[in-house]
Amino acid sequence: YYLQEWIEKFSLNYFIITSNVDGQFQKSGFDEEHIYEVHGSIHYLQCFMPCCKKIWKNNFKFNINENTMCSDFVPTCPFCGNTARPNILMFGDYSWISDRTDMQESNFYKWLNSSLNNDSIILEIGAGTAVPTIRHFTDKLANLTNGTIVRINPNEYTIEEPHISLPLRALEALEVINNSLK
Repeated sequence: YYLQEWIEKFSLNYFIITSNVDGQFQKSGFDEEHIYEVHGSIHYLQCFMPCCKKIWKNNFKFNINENTMCSDFVPTCPFCGNTARPNILMFGDYSWISDRTDMQESNFYKWLNSSLNNDSIILEIGAGTAVPTIRHFTDKLANLTNGTIVRINPNEYTIEEPHISLPLRALEALEVINNSLK
């Protein structure tokens, strides 16, 4: 809510880079053209093999048996009939089809090239060190744009100046920022 409010109120030129695969930014109403999901999305499927480089929307509903933790349904590839899988990058994954994410990355770099300035604020929310994809990305982006990182993380919050560290949970930190903008 706060992010969308600030984007609108201050006419911010933004782009969201996320390692989350749950599509929550899209569900919250952020423009799909301004989102880069670096590890893919559970809302898209691909062939497990894969038999081809096709990715399709995951419109299936799953019922999970809580005792067995198994689904009563497993989607199949419409092209070969084999099992389908989420279009997300997993560890040691050499069969992930990255075409959709590659397109998002291309959109990001087009946006970045048209938006480069030295006043960039890079809001890093909840990125940890266990899977440091986003941390590496924000460091690289800050160096490229001479931007300032605002790192929000209740546990792994340290960052060197001139960057800003907020050792808070995401909502707490956004409320603090919002109150300081009033």
